[in-house]
Amino acid sequence: MASLEIKSGTLISLHDLHPSSPFFKQGASLRITGKLREYSIEACLATIVDGDDILQVSTEHLRDLSFQVGSVYQFIGELLIQPDNEFCKLVLVETLMGSISIFTISPCCS
Repeated sequence: MASLEIKSGTLISLHDLHPSSPFFKQGASLRITGKLREYSIEACLATIVDGDDILQVSTEHLRDLSFQVGSVYQFIGELLIQPDNEFCKLVLVETLMGSISIFTISPCCS
């Protein structure tokens, strides 16, 4: 059986992020696209969806950005899996250049 190597910033869909997936690994570097369902400045969390799949994205390192609910975003970060595997979130990390990777994919399209 061939080994699947997960590369830095691997682009996956939310549908591919489940406990039996090879991408579901603590600290995996991923790029995930989803429609912004809600955003809390106070909690530093953005919730993105793709169909029935949901992921929380930690935005604690982001400053002076405004998000539009209903817009599609691509986030790059490291996967943080809680011990029960029932909850996971993507933690955005600073790059060597001191920037955070986040991309708006399309304008607001609610």
